[in-house]
Amino acid sequence: MAGTRDFLFELGVEEMPSAPLNNAVKQLKTLISKGLDDAGLAHGDVRIISSPRRLAALVLDVAEATEEIHSVLRGPSAKIAFDAEGNPTKAAEGFARKNGMTAAELVRREDADGTEYVFAEQNTPSEPAVSILTRVCEDLIPAIQWPNYRSQRWGSEHATFVRPVRW
Repeated sequence: MAGTRDFLFELGVEEMPSAPLNNAVKQLKTLISKGLDDAGLAHGDVRIISSPRRLAALVLDVAEATEEIHSVLRGPSAKIAFDAEGNPTKAAEGFARKNGMTAAELVRREDADGTEYVFAEQNTPSEPAVSILTRVCEDLIPAIQWPNYRSQRWGSEHATFVRPVRW
């Protein structure tokens, strides 16, 4: 695994009252953690920092890249997946489609039980953290739900700038 770094995401806003700020603070930790987890980027603790004009997330120990993943999924037996002439059956085509492949890309080999099966083998390459962090931050800004208070209107249109602070 590659090294880790701390990541600081800062969102500058117009001065806001404590109620909408506290609401955003509660959401930010969940949104950024979920975004990084869904992208497969390992990270440590997420700390939220706020002031009337700033909302920030400090993410500790963010991996510099995702792990490369090699997955092997066993499908139907080769007898079921291919007919007598070696053409793929609906079972092979369905299994391949379910795994985002074509039947021609399936691999035939003997499993531990001595039966020949088809396998879907896929490699997911490592992805650098910078592109993932950019995507997660861009997605979380509109995801923050700002309550509509009677005295003042708050929404994502009040965000004045977004600045990832040094990676």
